[in-house]
Amino acid sequence: MVAGRRIATMLIFCSFCVLAACVSRSIYFDSLRPVPPTDSSRSSITDVSSGVRGGVSLPHRNLIRVDFTSGTDLRDMVVLAGNILSVHCYFCDRGEDVAELGGPGVYVDLTDAGKEKLVKKFLFLLDVSRKASPGSTGFDLSAYPEDICFYVTARGVTTTYKSNVERIPKTAIEQVFIGWDLR
Repeated sequence: MVAGRRIATMLIFCSFCVLAACVSRSIYFDSLRPVPPTDSSRSSITDVSSGVRGGVSLPHRNLIRVDFTSGTDLRDMVVLAGNILSVHCYFCDRGEDVAELGGPGVYVDLTDAGKEKLVKKFLFLLDVSRKASPGSTGFDLSAYPEDICFYVTARGVTTTYKSNVERIPKTAIEQVFIGWDLR
């Protein structure tokens, strides 16, 4: 009886290991767009990180929407494996622990939030600017754009996932501010 339980436990553990190994760790930067406080698209996304479906309340400040493609459906990492999904973004030339460029949330359009179809398009949000605080440098991307690197992680009891690091070029960040009145 004890040997049977051990074998069953080992099979379950091996299944999770195989599942984690089959998950693509590739992400690719797609595009940027401005999200001013009055943008109606703010209510058309949902937070994948939490596993709770529905509209999301975003901070009332200028944001930049970063769309990216994932080699795997990141929703499954939260729903099936119970992982905590996060995006990590930082100035490529300054390292990871310099500034908080945005929250850790990973989002999906509400139209893609249902479990019925495979989803590989996701997004996260960057702050346009932030004042310096203890342990974090201030920045203003509209005045001083820099290359931004990002990656996605998912951590749970049985699995760990870390994507490749993808780069948002400074030139793409400069383009997002053309014609955007930041008042």
